[in-house]
Amino acid sequence: MITPLTTVFLTDVKVVLPKCKRIQNKMRIDSMDGSIIDQADSGRFFYSRSEYEDTKEDSLESWMNDFPYKIPILESVNIKSGTKTYKFNEKYVGDLVDEVRHGFGKYFYGNGNVYEGQWEEGQKHGVGKLEYHKGGFYVGEWRAGLKSGQGKEVVNGEYIYTGTFKRDRFHGYGVLKHEIQGINEGMFKNGKFLKESEKAIKIED
Repeated sequence: MITPLTTVFLTDVKVVLPKCKRIQNKMRIDSMDGSIIDQADSGRFFYSRSEYEDTKEDSLESWMNDFPYKIPILESVNIKSGTKTYKFNEKYVGDLVDEVRHGFGKYFYGNGNVYEGQWEEGQKHGVGKLEYHKGGFYVGEWRAGLKSGQGKEVVNGEYIYTGTFKRDRFHGYGVLKHEIQGINEGMFKNGKFLKESEKAIKIED
């Protein structure tokens, strides 16, 4: 069973976490891009690590239930299901609007990767799962073709990351389990983990 997510208020960071044991925070968070909306008094937050890690299942259905996104489609537009082929032996099967990927569909890449999820105006947008041909996957939120929002990425033999993404990079709060470097839990900025003394840095565009 999926635990409902709770928007929490942190000092100098915006992030959405699973339901927390205790919250004493004063900053508003937006799950989509990791940017800060507003700030009041500073505070702290407390949560269960196991609760955070085990809340999400890896299935696309579970993520779509937790992060519902409605693809905008005008009533006058005729949406249809179909199949389109592209160069490099790539193929799309799913919803189309004026022959453009829009709605829900599955895309088979020439390198063996497979994406299944939501599309908007030809780009991955909403919630979807990308399976890597070498093993592993990303499942979570997408914006304009890039991993942005809440997600989980598994790269076999390298790492598992669960947390916030922005423009294909770890950005915001997350937990990174690296095969060699161990576990980093806390704030990331543009793909890099912020050291303990840097966690109060405001994450900006």
